[in-house]
Amino acid sequence: SGNTIYHNGGAQNGTGGLDTTYATYVTLAHNTIYENRGLGFDINGCDHITMTDNILHDNSGAEIFMNNATGSIIEKNLLYEALSTSANTKGIQMMNGTDIASNPLSNNTVRNNIVLNTNTGFFYSATGNGGGIKNTVIANNTFYGATGFIVYIEGTNHSNTMIANNIFYQTNKNWAGDIPQGSG
Repeated sequence: SGNTIYHNGGAQNGTGGLDTTYATYVTLAHNTIYENRGLGFDINGCDHITMTDNILHDNSGAEIFMNNATGSIIEKNLLYEALSTSANTKGIQMMNGTDIASNPLSNNTVRNNIVLNTNTGFFYSATGNGGGIKNTVIANNTFYGATGFIVYIEGTNHSNTMIANNIFYQTNKNWAGDIPQGSG
């Protein structure tokens, strides 16, 4: 809690900010993480991580990245891009990658966040283990002004996931989002 993390990361564009791997019951709160080469928060194979009241901006990867995380909460964070050097950044990205032991995304909550001027506001990447987003709530967030998609969800096998009461406001001529057809 209360850390400032900036100007870190290597040439491979991995984690530049803060990484938690195979952790349980960790709270990441009141941190400022910016201008790192790589991800802001990198959450891998974790259970019950709470990310609340943080400011993340201008990291060259996703501001918050959840890979194979369960029972976790992303809430009341401010995520934004102000520098043109981070034009490919995702605000919040989720996936079930093969680089982490299988712990498929489930029972997560993304609520009351503000995501501004990233390339993609919310992104689910269907790479690696696939599996989809399961039993997840994405609610009461504001996604504004993406240079690409505001929301982009790949793949199938999504189930019991609710995306509700969000504000998605696109400021350019790109599509607001892309969500695959199918159940879930």
